[in-house]
Amino acid sequence: MGINEVMRKYSIFLIPTLLLLLLFTVSISHHETAATGLDDLRNRLECNQETISNEIETLKLMIDSIHESVQLNMAETETEMRKIQRGLDEVRRELASGFSRSVGIDSNNPSGYREAAAASSGVNRAESDLCIVSAIGMGISAFQEEEYAESIEHFQEVLDFDPSNTEALCYHAACTYYLNPGNSGNHPRIEADMQKVRESDPDNLTALSILAKLSMETKDRFLAKKYYQRLIELEPEVVAPYLVLGKMAFQDNDLPQAEDFFSGVLERDAKNYSAYYYIGLISDVSGNTQDALAGLEKCIELNPEFLPAYYKKAMLLMGCGDYQNAVDLLKQYSLSRKNYPVLLALGDCYVELNQLDKAFVEWQAAIDTLTINTDADREKAAIANERLARLERVD
Repeated sequence: MGINEVMRKYSIFLIPTLLLLLLFTVSISHHETAATGLDDLRNRLECNQETISNEIETLKLMIDSIHESVQLNMAETETEMRKIQRGLDEVRRELASGFSRSVGIDSNNPSGYREAAAASSGVNRAESDLCIVSAIGMGISAFQEEEYAESIEHFQEVLDFDPSNTEALCYHAACTYYLNPGNSGNHPRIEADMQKVRESDPDNLTALSILAKLSMETKDRFLAKKYYQRLIELEPEVVAPYLVLGKMAFQDNDLPQAEDFFSGVLERDAKNYSAYYYIGLISDVSGNTQDALAGLEKCIELNPEFLPAYYKKAMLLMGCGDYQNAVDLLKQYSLSRKNYPVLLALGDCYVELNQLDKAFVEWQAAIDTLTINTDADREKAAIANERLARLERVD
């Protein structure tokens, strides 16, 4: 049988077989291509996911930057608004002064405003208003110069003419407070006037400040904190509220919050000796003697007249056994003020330095500062006398 006959005989089987092999090969090729495509697609998705994550982080940073920029711009805007307000106050005072001269009002005679206002009210309302503006301007000028009695007279003239004038009411109440701070008899009226001011101007800075001081004097700490916190929100660059709240937190033994407030003071006033003094006290209570000494040293450097820092630093040095340097500090204090605890501590230092004669003199001087009219004074005298008795037994 020839090759041709064999091919003809078996071609019926060979051709389908070859077709099947071809189809199988194509199928495998497509499968591999699809697998490769899936892997490529997976890789692209992973890359896209990473890109999206990076974009999200970038957007977050942009949002944070925008937020910080907005806050900074708001603070700058508030500062500019206060500058504008001060400028307007100055213009108003100039106008008031000019009007006073034009109508012949003597600024030293506040009753002239009432007479001028009464005379002009029937003729021209604008002139009447200028009388009020003049009185307010002169009152503000006297207030800024701390001439509170004179300022009260000017603002009283305004209130006599226009009892609803909240600006005059606010300054009148503030002057009444500053004339006699701590005078509890004036508290109800001042508080009532300031609350009336806040009815129309809830965030009036002068009213909030006076109400905060009144709350401190009446020992309403909750209300005082509320007012001082609001003052910080309205004027975050002003130091005084941070200082007061820091002292209150220290008294409440809330040392972390106290430290935050005093740090806030130093961020705004790097030379605030009082903040350094309290940071020294906080460090001492926390057991950080070296930090405490550093804070007190900075306080003394900034204000050599602040005697409490000398005493506290001397106590820390005594605790470290450095009696000679403690003596030097206590002597500086005692030169300015004869003080029982300082003189008592001086005597204790001299004993440690084996200078018993000097110890005797200081303890006797400590007793001489007492009146012996109170139980507290008698107790202090007993402590000093006990020390003196020990010295006599040693001799």
